[in-house]
Amino acid sequence: MKITNKYIFFIITSFLLLLNSGCTKVGPDFDKPKAQKLPSSWENNLSKSDANITQWWKLFNDETLNELVDKTYEQNLDLKSAGLRILQARAVLGVSKGLVFPQSQYLSGGLGGIRDNGNSFGVAGVNFDVGWEMDVWGKYARGIESSEATLYASVASYDDILVTIISEVARNYINFRTAQERIVFAKRNISIQERVTRMTEVQFNAGNVSELDMQQAKTQLYTTKSALPGLSLSMIKSRNAIAVLLGTIPQEVDSILIKEGNKVASDLDEVLKTQDFKDNSCIPVALLDANISIDADLVRRRPDIQIAELQAKAQNAKIGVSKAEFTRTFHYLEI
Repeated sequence: MKITNKYIFFIITSFLLLLNSGCTKVGPDFDKPKAQKLPSSWENNLSKSDANITQWWKLFNDETLNELVDKTYEQNLDLKSAGLRILQARAVLGVSKGLVFPQSQYLSGGLGGIRDNGNSFGVAGVNFDVGWEMDVWGKYARGIESSEATLYASVASYDDILVTIISEVARNYINFRTAQERIVFAKRNISIQERVTRMTEVQFNAGNVSELDMQQAKTQLYTTKSALPGLSLSMIKSRNAIAVLLGTIPQEVDSILIKEGNKVASDLDEVLKTQDFKDNSCIPVALLDANISIDADLVRRRPDIQIAELQAKAQNAKIGVSKAEFTRTFHYLEI
């Protein structure tokens, strides 16, 4: 191919691209829903990068909870699936954009040689063919619009899953610590009630109290003991739920929940001897400012609301794709 032909090809290609950019796009344009007006008393003008909002679990000031959330970022299978869906949507967008350019290209060539009277002559030829369907009715443009909305919806879906999973990790962690502390309380109560039961038996044998008092003391003791299996089961359920959220086995979660340095004493006898049990509480408490308020604009930033809007935009663009295909077919039949 000669150099002049390359310039001609470049000019023709540029002209077609310019012509293609001015094509009509059939189908409805997406109108973003108008934001509902919220009461002015709800407005607090919070920054979108407020660390207290984006990393709310750190307000509990619990290193174990922070570690669990970090593990969730790294290991959760739903998050990994959502991340792969983003890559898939990005690839689909690339395909949609590629359809604007020539859909088929063919390159062929030949090389030969001629030998005549001791002289050699080389012959070479290159052929280049391009197949291109112009986007007259905006079929491919609408396809790009739909793919872009789908991509952004996938990103919002990732954020939605992330918010849900982190909240579930925090909820199950607090349930685990609550059941753990209730077991400590129950064992302390059992220790006290055993002493009361022994004292009541001594008084009954001495004739100072009736048999009813002794049986009531025993009933109270047995009722408290019967609550221990249920509390232990609640702890196991919360631990297993955390393991599922982290995409690991319960034994791996045990190494995080029950380790040296957390607020839960491994020796319960030492806890029972503590003068103020509140100082040994293992339930995380958020350190909130009494004057803090939440901006109502946070409602509009919810990922699930963004997903619904972007999915509507993607489906709206597909209407244009279908109308463009119908219009192209109709004109083809007329011709």
